Amino acid sequence: MWRVGLAPAFARRSVTQAPIAWIPVDSPDCRRTVTLYWGADSYLSTTVQLMRTTIANWDWTTGEPQANH
Repeated sequence: MWRVGLAPAFARRSVTQAPIAWIPVDSPDCRRTVTLYWGADSYLSTTVQLMRTTIANWDWTTGEPQANH
């Protein structure tokens, strides 16, 4: 059985044991939105706050941390 899915390029960096074939889709019309949610009144540990800041400040075009200005 074959399964097909679309995943952002940064997912390729994850370590997996699954047999996966990566086929790039390079089209200006092919986009994906990745969204991070948290409750406004939720407790966020220091680790989660750091993760949220890192994700929010990531340069998703290059797949690298944004340069400090």
